[in-house]
Amino acid sequence: MGAFFLRGFLFAQTNILELLPGSEKVIYNESNKTYRLIGTVSFNYQGNTMFCDSAHYQESQKIVRAYGNVQIRKNDINLFCDSLNYNGSQKYAKLWGHVRVRDQEYKITTDSMDYDSKRGKGIYRNNGKIESILSNEKITSKVGYFYPQTGSFFFSGKVNYKKDDLAITTDTLQFAYKKQTAYFFGPTKIINDSVTILCNKGWYNVKNRRRNFV
Repeated sequence: MGAFFLRGFLFAQTNILELLPGSEKVIYNESNKTYRLIGTVSFNYQGNTMFCDSAHYQESQKIVRAYGNVQIRKNDINLFCDSLNYNGSQKYAKLWGHVRVRDQEYKITTDSMDYDSKRGKGIYRNNGKIESILSNEKITSKVGYFYPQTGSFFFSGKVNYKKDDLAITTDTLQFAYKKQTAYFFGPTKIINDSVTILCNKGWYNVKNRRRNFV
């Protein structure tokens, strides 16, 4: 095992991991083809800019493991967590510990998350909270899927939506945040100010309050 300072590129067959200025120590293990990045770590990999306290890069398997104050930045999306495992072949990431995802309109908080970069889909399975940055809108659920490219959320398990004097409780809800429309499937309770509505299926535009219930 040898230790050295490196600026520039770490090559892995068809992939390139590019260290950014300010990155500190790199240790290379020849036996398992693994790079260990220590100290202030920042790099670009497959269109993602990543920051962390330390990282391991497995060259042959195209796997990045990052630890401590992890941040991933791509376009206007920022992901934060305590640790990360990113598979470059599958373009699939697993995030653990104080997970936060933020774009220009919403932020998500949960304890763990999977993110499929190839399909543009994030998933949490152990309770999450979505909050609008621009209003007091908030959604909580057991399971949540979000699709940043299409501007859509899908929730299941104890779903609660709140905004101003509107509250929706259901078990399954799809929310198109660009259209500001909630679609619900199954028994649903809607409280709008002093009015309570019970239904099994329908949609509700939370911006103009147009709705359709079954």
